[in-house]
Amino acid sequence: MRALPAVLIAVHACLVGYGAVIHFPTRNEVAHVPAGLSVWVTGTFRLYRVNPPLPRLLASLPVLAVDPNTDMIQPIPRTAEREEWEVAARFADGNPLRYLALMRLARLAGVIWSVLGAWLVWRWATELYGPRAGLLALAV
Repeated sequence: MRALPAVLIAVHACLVGYGAVIHFPTRNEVAHVPAGLSVWVTGTFRLYRVNPPLPRLLASLPVLAVDPNTDMIQPIPRTAEREEWEVAARFADGNPLRYLALMRLARLAGVIWSVLGAWLVWRWATELYGPRAGLLALAV
């Protein structure tokens, strides 16, 4: 019974990780990653400023670690309302051979957050209502 939470969390991590690898990047994801990289590289929050920056900053950290081509993620020098879409297209064009790998790598942060959330739900439910409730919450 003591190993069951670890097994459930490991299965969860494998399923989420598998999904992160096999699915094509979503419509918004392709702009969030270059926008997060833009903050790290330029120090400005101009791109994709309609959402809080922390998730894209965390998602773009593993991508930044593998040194992608970031020459094209500079904000466009005009008054475009939503310039992140053009920057996203330029980022894809600038990293053609490893673009999908970079997008998958950005999903690593989401996998880690999901595993951390599963552990937190298990711990909290266990402390409030006991081990069976913790396992039920984790399984759900």
